Amino acid sequence: MLPTETQRGAYAPGTTKRGTVNMYDSTAAKFEPIPDGPYEAPDITSQPEGHQHFDATREIKLKDTYGRELPVTSYRDHYPAKEVPQPGKPLELATSGAPFTATTTYDNEFWNKPRAPRPVEPLTYTHRPGPMITRDTTNQDTYKPFQVPVEHVEPASRDATAPPPTIPSIYETTYRVQYVPKAGEPRVPPGAIPPKDPLPWLNDGTTYRNDYVPKPLAILPPPDYDPFKPFPFGGTTEYRAEYPTKENPPQLPPLTGVRSRDGLALPLPRRSLGVEFVHRGVSDRFFMLIPRTMDAPCAARQVFTTVHDNQEQACILILYGDDPVASNNTLLGQFDIVNIPPAPKDVPRIEVIFRLSKDMFLTVEARDLDTERHKRWLQRGEVVVLRK
Repeated sequence: MLPTETQRGAYAPGTTKRGTVNMYDSTAAKFEPIPDGPYEAPDITSQPEGHQHFDATREIKLKDTYGRELPVTSYRDHYPAKEVPQPGKPLELATSGAPFTATTTYDNEFWNKPRAPRPVEPLTYTHRPGPMITRDTTNQDTYKPFQVPVEHVEPASRDATAPPPTIPSIYETTYRVQYVPKAGEPRVPPGAIPPKDPLPWLNDGTTYRNDYVPKPLAILPPPDYDPFKPFPFGGTTEYRAEYPTKENPPQLPPLTGVRSRDGLALPLPRRSLGVEFVHRGVSDRFFMLIPRTMDAPCAARQVFTTVHDNQEQACILILYGDDPVASNNTLLGQFDIVNIPPAPKDVPRIEVIFRLSKDMFLTVEARDLDTERHKRWLQRGEVVVLRK
């Protein structure tokens, strides 16, 4: 949907007509944005919602100093494709117009030489006698059976109920007959355990845990512990005065959506950084500003323009990834450039600047080069929030 009917903003009376206003003539245009909008969209957390907000007449695309649309700047498009050599055309012989009715002399003067047949050895069969195997004999018949030695075993003279006696006994008795079993204590059936008398020092109470009331513990403040000063220093040495105290290294914020005035901390190894734009009518394209191979600190800038006539807003989607399709990359954050003066498409110039510090902090800045009215984005546009 193109914003052709609803125009945000008004021209002061007495100026030229809207169709003849020059965008670069700031004195003749006198554009006054309406105070009630349009406003910046709130922080978008989801990936589909961010791309839908970008497609709602807030697209941007590349342009050069002459207003012409530029191709995608990536590694593949930096270098033109090599031309594939075309296969050569066959030579066309000049014809005289008369039909060719003669016969060639190649087959008439040169005859095929007969080839001598290759000597082939005849197949011969030589009978080699082997062992005769019939149904009447097997391998077992050709070998003599193994003779197992037969040992003479005496028949048993007693039942195998006890070990054989080593000493001949003249008594006819056993252990059970000679010895009377002792009468043991009667078995007590299992039941409740009889209570035992408490210990002498616990006569006034019980030992169960639920009968005791826990004592409240005093909440003490945590002690002030300094790893660089583990012990109090009360001497008179000059070591403290001559050497300053070491500062703790800066702690990087976790990548869970924590805001920081320095920017967004990126992990290592990082991926490429860029924005989403429209290229030759095709949306959902990823424009790479800082490739993954560029070392920090570094910065990159690019000028974009509007896609629709009288476009009032431009959405900057900050993406993190290497996929040429913008929706397949990670959305780091977004902000809008609002109150763009009405103009035909390809006329406004919006500069987007990416800065990556040596500590891997990313800051993004966007401003309008034609009017210089969007100075607040130089301050607010530097804070980017990472969303999973």
